[in-house]
Amino acid sequence: MLSQLVVLSNAFFFIVLSTTFFIHSHCSLLVPGPNSSILELADSIHAAEIAEKIESHLEESTYTKDEPGNYIYGCSRGKKRRLAEETSSAKRRFLTENESSMISIPKPMVGYGIPNQRMPKICRKLPESAIGPPYFYYENVALAPKGVWETISRFLYDIEPEFVDSKYFCAAARKRAYVHNLPIHDRFPLLPIPPKTIHEALPLTRKWWPSWDTRTQFNCLQTCIASAKLTERIRKELENYDDLPSLMTRQYILNECRKWNLVWVGRHKVAPLEPDEIEMLLGFPRDHTRGGAEVALHRLGIHLKTVVSVEISEVNRNILKSWWEQTNQTGTLIELVDVQQLSSDKLEQLINTFGGFDLVVGGSPCNNLTGSNRHHRDGLEGTHSSLFYDYFRILDLVKCIMGKNL
Repeated sequence: MLSQLVVLSNAFFFIVLSTTFFIHSHCSLLVPGPNSSILELADSIHAAEIAEKIESHLEESTYTKDEPGNYIYGCSRGKKRRLAEETSSAKRRFLTENESSMISIPKPMVGYGIPNQRMPKICRKLPESAIGPPYFYYENVALAPKGVWETISRFLYDIEPEFVDSKYFCAAARKRAYVHNLPIHDRFPLLPIPPKTIHEALPLTRKWWPSWDTRTQFNCLQTCIASAKLTERIRKELENYDDLPSLMTRQYILNECRKWNLVWVGRHKVAPLEPDEIEMLLGFPRDHTRGGAEVALHRLGIHLKTVVSVEISEVNRNILKSWWEQTNQTGTLIELVDVQQLSSDKLEQLINTFGGFDLVVGGSPCNNLTGSNRHHRDGLEGTHSSLFYDYFRILDLVKCIMGKNL
């Protein structure tokens, strides 16, 4: 049974995984001195191996794929080199820009299958180095720039992403991808099963829903909502017509309704979704989204002995703490402000204190990956999305420290 959990925050308050942004500054990695701890040496060895690989790649005219995970899992190797921030950044650029895009998004995006529906049997063999515990679960937007998921997959033990569109499970679309080493067979749905269409979810809107609004599901649910000025503008536009609005007016209103997931709540009146309606659409109980992975595990009846949560927002930390108290959790909650606080020494201290971790959950902010942010859509090189490398760093250190303690 899962009991110890490291949660790394990301974005969007209603995601099942963890939620919000980190402030992050890159630091150069230096070779430790003779008095350094074993974990500092491990950090250095990781850096040295990455440096060695990038040097060998750059010396070749073409990119050749190594053995799966060959340059990643290096806790036991003894090569030491200085690795500056520029080298690490160059490696990330090289992998992202030069790897062939081998991962294709399946259609339909149902991952490894929908519970209670007959699907072709899927066999997945994990590399030995990826087998849990500890288990891990990393998520981000599915439609990322070219090469992003190839790079993420290579860092996370060459496990291919599981692509899922939530429209097959609820009344709202949300295309996500997950890299994890969790079991994929004998899955079952959590009850109650959420409604699959807008009118099933919000039956009172049917009375006011115009026939020319053909939406049956919502687009991706977002944290930002339409302004009161926009809903008032739509009302005034519709009041200019006694019956069917002009084609141009209908197209304009439909575009805004799709963009902001507006619903019809009266004659000529649209409104944004309320927070409790969003939770219901996602199949969650009221106030579920006051936490992240912790709440999901709690719903599964898993006792949380220890949770280490990284969250930069004081408001969000207080929300999680409040949920922890209101649900009478008996375990230990440790909240950290910044991902840099989870250093090798800190992780070793936590593992020695609590005996290790069963699950590492996270997802770096999608600001630099999502298609709605064209200006800063620079992949894993982005200020926010580069935090993926911190997720890998923490996961690999947890595996190394726990392996050393066996």
